[in-house]
Amino acid sequence: MTQSRDWRVVVLDLRESANELRESHPDAALMRCRKATEAIILSIYEEVYGELPIKYYPYEQMMAKLRHHNIIPTMIRLAFNTAQQWGNYGSHYQHEEYPTSGHVDFALGPLDNLIQWRFNPEIADAEKKDTEDLSSEADDNYSSPDLSEPAGLSWILDAKNGRKGFRCMDCGFIGKNWSSLSAHKHDTGHESVKCIICDDYIVNGSTEAISRHKAKTGHSAEFVGNPPPYVYERSIKNLLKYLIELVTNAYELEKQELESWVNLAQIGARVKLIEPEFKIRQWGTRKWSELIEVGLDQVFEIRKLKIRHSGKHLSKPTTFEIRPIHSLTK
Repeated sequence: MTQSRDWRVVVLDLRESANELRESHPDAALMRCRKATEAIILSIYEEVYGELPIKYYPYEQMMAKLRHHNIIPTMIRLAFNTAQQWGNYGSHYQHEEYPTSGHVDFALGPLDNLIQWRFNPEIADAEKKDTEDLSSEADDNYSSPDLSEPAGLSWILDAKNGRKGFRCMDCGFIGKNWSSLSAHKHDTGHESVKCIICDDYIVNGSTEAISRHKAKTGHSAEFVGNPPPYVYERSIKNLLKYLIELVTNAYELEKQELESWVNLAQIGARVKLIEPEFKIRQWGTRKWSELIEVGLDQVFEIRKLKIRHSGKHLSKPTTFEIRPIHSLTK
């Protein structure tokens, strides 16, 4: 299939235009960044469907149309959404402050990542090889944690401490090998995957393992529980990288001045705009404050403030604000 145009040239021209307008017209530069990301999306759409859409689709609809093809990795989707949010910032009237060249830099960062991912085959091949190398490290019976599945605060702590092994889904116990985890489950009664007829553990809970157990015993009963996921060090680091980048992007979009504190409720609302499918419960908590204090305490400083109204305490007398720790040393 022949593309309708050279998308790489289109995107790079928009990127160059954004850089030229960075100082003189930062709001226009931000809009150029958004146009560049939309051009990248159109190039993917044309590659997938064989033609450009017959009418204009808003950004969200375009992403939804491509989402089920599973061709945009999680971190790349985050870059798309961040650049799109900065484009919105540049296109709307700001009554408190105007866009600056610094804001353009925050938009150019994810845009450059998108350009490398989409148009630089050498980097794309290298990233693909990294993924294959990670898969080759694994036992075929286990899969690494996925951002689409619940992660939990325990994953974040593992990433910070470099811990890996088999995890008990009930209490978080980590065994370095299956034998130690199996013994733990026998001692505690915590279930993984086992036959409810003969009470035997199914070693990895895979379809093949269940079939082998059925062939051996004749049992066709249901199996309860979940197989213990293996925690790969590189995978949990990727989880932490994703979370740090997401919260940092939200902070930069919400802060009103250099090194300022930002209300945590605003951060949470902005995160939902950047990643509409983000659910804080997937990270093992219902509170943003706990997520910051436990998982991102090496990246963000958090403080609690008392709110007073007409000299009286409100029903919810506290609020939280955060700012990057690195800003304290500048």
